[in-house]
Amino acid sequence: MLNISRLSKFVSVANFVLYLEIALTKEKYRYMYRQSSYIF
Repeated sequence: MLNISRLSKFVSVANFVLYLEIALTKEKYRYMYRQSSYIF
């Protein structure tokens, strides 16, 4: 039988990593947009 606590820990870590990647991508696009708005 699969270890439930290990599985739930893995799922929470995966969710955290996904959230971090989304936040970083948003910040990167916001920064790029700000830089381009300075240029134009």
